[in-house]
Amino acid sequence: MNEIMINDERTLEYGFKWFEFHAQQRTTTFNFFLIVYSGLAAAESFLLKEKIHPGSILISLIMILISVLFWQLDVRNRQLIMIGEKIVSQTWSKCGLDETLNPVSMSAKKQTDGLRFKQLFGAVFALGGIAGLAMFGYAMAQI
Repeated sequence: MNEIMINDERTLEYGFKWFEFHAQQRTTTFNFFLIVYSGLAAAESFLLKEKIHPGSILISLIMILISVLFWQLDVRNRQLIMIGEKIVSQTWSKCGLDETLNPVSMSAKKQTDGLRFKQLFGAVFALGGIAGLAMFGYAMAQI
């Protein structure tokens, strides 16, 4: 095997590892959001039940902030994943592999069924922010 082919195979392997790492990081970040947000929602419920309105206002603002911050982390994770996808796509054919079997190209095609992670994660972050905003409004109205 010549040196160029070996380098292309290493690049392809590196691209897959980059993609795999950041895709896992994205999922872990989303799971962490669900845990943190659930804890905040439980605290918010307790504070509202006990009529501790200043604490409720603070927690609802944190819920909004957490939703925005995790949404931005997801945006950055998607950017990092796209770097891996670009590496894979550019080296796939260089390694002599069938372009119709390129997983990046195949997954980029418009799917007829279901939603993409981008849409689902974005909806969850948006709902989290809206719920935090609703709780903030409710807590302010109780004062």
